[in-house]
Amino acid sequence: MRDGIRNRISNSPDFKELLNQMGRMVDIMNSIPSKSKDSDQFEFSGLTYGDDIGRLSPVDTMDLASPETEDLFYYKYITSSLSIEERNGIKDLGRGSLVVLLDTSGSMSGDNIFWAKCLAGAVLKGCIDENRDCVIITFNGHVKNTFVLNKNGDSYFYHHTSRKNTEKLNKMRLFRRVMDESCRGGTCFESPFKEAIFHLKKDSDIIFLTDGHASELSKETSDSLNLLKEDGLRVWTILFDEQSTTKTIKSLSNEIIKIST
Repeated sequence: MRDGIRNRISNSPDFKELLNQMGRMVDIMNSIPSKSKDSDQFEFSGLTYGDDIGRLSPVDTMDLASPETEDLFYYKYITSSLSIEERNGIKDLGRGSLVVLLDTSGSMSGDNIFWAKCLAGAVLKGCIDENRDCVIITFNGHVKNTFVLNKNGDSYFYHHTSRKNTEKLNKMRLFRRVMDESCRGGTCFESPFKEAIFHLKKDSDIIFLTDGHASELSKETSDSLNLLKEDGLRVWTILFDEQSTTKTIKSLSNEIIKIST
């Protein structure tokens, strides 16, 4: 039965195109340079089947981004038939932590949020693989939820109303909660960047997933961000609307990568 489902999905033209798109997005994230000059690497040796989320292949990571294939992912997890990477010589890569800002405003509905979630999932998987801290902040007109993955293995989330009321999550549930985020409401960049600044560490970078439709940051937040950038912080903006490279986006970004959906 598992082989039949796998072959039917794999032979679908839409699925193959989705894999091609997802591969390019993973490559984009891998192009972000490491802050470590002498980080070690692992050698990929093949694929096997299992339920180890930390070694999940991009093929199955993508299934979580769509309601149409989400059940397939959980079926594979329960039956230990996820595509798992086999590696030799796995070591700590020594890279810095990542803070992901995921725009879930109404204007991100449709293809934009689908690909943004794919990318957020790829970042989360990469941080698990490379033993890096990761924070994913979802927002619209305000911060909605904050998901925290610590490299020691702990993970939790909290609603924007209180940092004290946290709920512990395993990696599987963390993936699912991020993928379940829905789009609604307006957009404001102020509160998510304030939340990001709260979570930044000395070696952090920000990955900003948005269509760019929002007003400018306050002078206070903008000044704080600029001081952090002078100290080494980098803001990588993944823009899902090629026509919205506004003054705000240009001023807060070190690099802008445009994605056509």
